Amino acid sequence: MPTGREALGVVFVLYGAVSGSWAARIPWVQSALGLDPGTLGLALLAPAVGAVCTMPLVGRLVARVGSRAVVRGCVPLLAGSLALPAVMPALPPLVGALALYGAAGGALDVAANAHGVEVERRVGRPVMSGLHGMWSIGGLLGAGLAGAVAARGIGAPVHLASVAVATGLIGTAAVLRLAHPGDGAGPVPAMGLRRPSRRVLLLGLLGFCALFTEGAAADWSAVYLRSVVGTSEGMAATAFAAFSLAMAGGRLVGDRVIAALGPVRVVRTAGCLGAAGLAVALLVPSTATGLVGFALLGLGMACVVPLAFAAAGSGDATGSADTTGGRAIASVATISYLGWLLAPTSIGGLAQATSVTTALGLAVVATALIPVLGGVLRQPR
Repeated sequence: MPTGREALGVVFVLYGAVSGSWAARIPWVQSALGLDPGTLGLALLAPAVGAVCTMPLVGRLVARVGSRAVVRGCVPLLAGSLALPAVMPALPPLVGALALYGAAGGALDVAANAHGVEVERRVGRPVMSGLHGMWSIGGLLGAGLAGAVAARGIGAPVHLASVAVATGLIGTAAVLRLAHPGDGAGPVPAMGLRRPSRRVLLLGLLGFCALFTEGAAADWSAVYLRSVVGTSEGMAATAFAAFSLAMAGGRLVGDRVIAALGPVRVVRTAGCLGAAGLAVALLVPSTATGLVGFALLGLGMACVVPLAFAAAGSGDATGSADTTGGRAIASVATISYLGWLLAPTSIGGLAQATSVTTALGLAVVATALIPVLGGVLRQPR
């Protein structure tokens, strides 16, 4: 039976490449519009808000028409939305463009993960960690290409428009090869809003802790090395690179580790590893401990979100992941992405009142909660 795993992997790579391309060109947009850091920070909340608002609706749409159909619609929408922020002439339209970009990304996130659960069910072994590893690789490739393009003096409008066209063309070819969903992908009755089950809420909290920590590393790892440890700007930037590379590597081997040890043991061990790594980095401030600590944090967080999504899509559901699982994934994703949304502002506020080191202690706490919540990954009887 064709599973479409490779085609879905291409979709995840493209999604990551789009994310990496945009993230690397944020300084260009900031300079072009003359935005101060505070204003830029508020504008950058728009993608997360767009994603969080869209995810519950997309979960219902996945349940009605199937994940394959939603992925096919979301890929060109995400590609087109990437080109918009760099051509906005002022802050208000920029915020609108970023909200659309976030909404398209959030929609694809839910649909692609729901389809990934369906693929996992078909092949009969873990695949979600590897698919998220493809996203990480795409992010690294997108950011790396963006850096090379920027170094040649090519502006963000031309660069992002080119990436958008390539994403649309390659993505369209890939989604045509996605496997048709299994049973239950047609219209589903009782599509009204439902309160998530206790298990889905706990899975969402697990994802919240992981994405809070990822958001903290994305926005504050370089700041910590620069302002607390006192490294150069170039060395400080390698902190998030260490985190990202370790996360990508962990996700690429994660499926085999999960198959051997089980999801609960993997998440509990990984959470302890990540919390210990970050704690050492904060308690013993140096370049070496900082880089190693953030790398261990990335390795520890590698499989948490993929496993939370996989459990949401298959553990509570009966039948296809495109029915009940699609709504459960949307609920887990929405709660999880609130962690990414809250991390920058909460850590920034606490850092202003205390110190960067103390504020990053919030990420240690969030990471330490992951082993406690890991038991929710057990399949319900």
